[in-house]
Amino acid sequence: MIQTHMSTGRVVVVVGCGKTKRRLVDRVVYASTGMLACWTSYRLDDLYVGNLFRARLSYARQLGGDLRIVSAFHGWRCADFESDPYDRCLTTMSAEARNIWNANVLWCADQDTAPGDRVVVLASGPYADGWCARLAARGRTVERPLAGMGIGEQLGWLKRAIAQAEAA
Repeated sequence: MIQTHMSTGRVVVVVGCGKTKRRLVDRVVYASTGMLACWTSYRLDDLYVGNLFRARLSYARQLGGDLRIVSAFHGWRCADFESDPYDRCLTTMSAEARNIWNANVLWCADQDTAPGDRVVVLASGPYADGWCARLAARGRTVERPLAGMGIGEQLGWLKRAIAQAEAA
């Protein structure tokens, strides 16, 4: 967990994208000339459907604050950003492409937050390791409560944290 400064500003919760997404072809339209495939754009907070993403999102919403999503395709975005389904993952990108992605995410995070803000990152290592420490060095309080946990551990931790918050 990274924590370098006392938080005095707003809270920004960052959720890592999920591998499991809604299908590209959302519906099929029949026209007089035959079948046409159509798709719908989704808000990022609705595009990802995997269990881990949904649990991270539920916890993030309980924490409150501004919600952001880091996506392999779009980088740092507001949760209501609209996207078509895509197929890209940081772990399959070249080191150079990941370095560029990390620099872009850091730039967006730096523009979107201010020194003293608390940034809670609920993303896996590939989606957080390259920019979190640099953002903390710029005066943000960066927390990574799920860092170092496997998927099962994260799901268990999130389930307990959500249940505790609901019981309070």
